[in-house]
Amino acid sequence: MAAWDFSWDSGNRTLAKRVNYVVKQGILPQEEAALLLEKTKFDSLIDWNAKYEQFLKDNPKIKAKVDSGEWTKEQVMTLIKGRR
Repeated sequence: MAAWDFSWDSGNRTLAKRVNYVVKQGILPQEEAALLLEKTKFDSLIDWNAKYEQFLKDNPKIKAKVDSGEWTKEQVMTLIKGRR
C-alpha cells in the first residue's frame, strides 16, 4: 500500500485514512486514490477567494451578474473550479 502524506491538516488526514481504507478493501485502485489525494491536497493550497476576485476583474459581465444578484458567489466558484 502507498504511504500517504499525512503532513497536511487534520481534515485531509482523515480523508487520506478513509481513502486508504477503500484501497485496502479493493474498492478503489491505488493509482486513482493517489490522484484523488493529490488533487485534494492541491485544492487545499489554492486561495479561492483571490481566484474569485481575479475572475470577477477579468470577467466584467459575470461581475455585473453577481452585483445584480443574478448569480451567487457559490455559482461563480463552481464555474471557476470547473475550469481548472
